[in-house]
Amino acid sequence: MKKLLLTAVCTATLSFNASASLKSANNFKFVGDTQYAELCQAAATNDLDLFKKNVKQHGFRLSTSKDKMISLLANGEHFQCAGQNLVAFSTSRGSHDVADYLTGNEATVETASTSKYKFVGDRNFKNFCKSAVTNNVGLFKRAVSSQIGRLGFSKQEVIEKVLDADNVTCAGESLSEFFQSREATNVMSYISEKSAK
Repeated sequence: MKKLLLTAVCTATLSFNASASLKSANNFKFVGDTQYAELCQAAATNDLDLFKKNVKQHGFRLSTSKDKMISLLANGEHFQCAGQNLVAFSTSRGSHDVADYLTGNEATVETASTSKYKFVGDRNFKNFCKSAVTNNVGLFKRAVSSQIGRLGFSKQEVIEKVLDADNVTCAGESLSEFFQSREATNVMSYISEKSAK
């Protein structure tokens, strides 16, 4: 009798879980559904890696492309976190990386800095300034490599574009001036070496 009762309870629980999963897969609803909780968690904490991982997992599970999955997630009719569409939810919590990823807004070179070495509103180019402050050639190389394919197709092309851009500044100075004023001799030597080639 106990065995039969336990079997009935387990079957009912599995049946309920299966229908809840199916419903959420069709409607992309977060309310009461832990299957999509990590997407909202990533959006709330600006954890872009976790967000991308979940987009990939759910896209694979639902047999849809990454772009289609992002479109579904960005649409408030299909998916919500705390009653808001995912873009509004991310933005309201200061999760700009996730919001930019959802909307397809890419940061561009046309930004300026008002702080010591950080590009305000632009997380893609801050390491250029930071490398000057720390005189870290390795960090500068990584910053250049991260822009290959976006700003140019070679390290030299990326370096030239970043250094020549009038509106790319660190603390109000052009990158060249900033490297000199911070006496980033190692970074300047690397730039000279690359420019000579």
